[in-house]
Amino acid sequence: MKTLTQFVINSTHTQITRGKSFTVLLNTFENAARIISAHVRKVGLADLLGVSGDINTSGDTVKKIDVFANDLLVQMLTDSGQIFRLASEELETVIKTTHTDAPFDVYIDPLDGSSNTDNAGSLGTIFSIYERQATDTLPSGNKQVAAGYILYGSSTMFVYATHEGVQGFTLDPSTGCFIHSHPDLVMPEEGTIYIANEANSPNWHKDILLFVQKLKVEKKCKLRNAACLVADFHNTLVGGGVFIYPGDKRNPDGKLRLMYEVNPISFICEISGGKAITNKKNPLDEAPIDLHQKVDFLIGSKKLISLFTKLPEDAIT
Repeated sequence: MKTLTQFVINSTHTQITRGKSFTVLLNTFENAARIISAHVRKVGLADLLGVSGDINTSGDTVKKIDVFANDLLVQMLTDSGQIFRLASEELETVIKTTHTDAPFDVYIDPLDGSSNTDNAGSLGTIFSIYERQATDTLPSGNKQVAAGYILYGSSTMFVYATHEGVQGFTLDPSTGCFIHSHPDLVMPEEGTIYIANEANSPNWHKDILLFVQKLKVEKKCKLRNAACLVADFHNTLVGGGVFIYPGDKRNPDGKLRLMYEVNPISFICEISGGKAITNKKNPLDEAPIDLHQKVDFLIGSKKLISLFTKLPEDAIT
């Protein structure tokens, strides 16, 4: 089997104009993933448990491991020389590097699901890659040239998508290499799970309540929730199903971040054959209005998502 580095070097990535630079950039994410994975494995031994005392731009309590992952990725990505703009969920504003001729802009969620650190749950890193934008206007998700995530679970997986397809790699701890374990990932058209925080159901709108009822009754779906978008989406990508994080009466705009979570995960989903929805339309067509904008989000297997899109108009209240 090929390693991640070998696979990227031998791939054409025809829609990415700076192939060598893209290889260097993915290699940087790969190296960062190894380091974060190692620290996640010993988080309880390395004084990385607990909160830092800070609140990030989205109003979330920042964990110590959040700070570590963010600082590491910002430093390594900046040092790679391949990016001009870098934005992180943990930072208030966009960083402009000194690499004025760099070909890419990158958006990252350094550590998704960090509330799981104290109970040894799954964590993840999400990244989104754009050809360098001519202006500071935030790009819509359909301008992504690549996106990916790293899952720190029972194994460490590196999954990335370009317009040529979705590829999955598993970290071999004996060699330190990411091995091409999941070639050409395709999301099943149906599935048997739905992923949601059903404790929020008293605040859900009528359409979500009806949708979940259809999933249970018509499709016999079972509830799952890892409290980590990366882990939950990976489950959906591999086995089929649907992930639901809607806007509700308390959070009408939803809680997931368009630039750091929804756009990259939607890109991977659509390339794999799945479907994503926000505000009743494709999130990749959404024009961002704020760096930390939040949106409602439904994503998963096409035939399950179609149950939602075909709901009668009087159910959408």
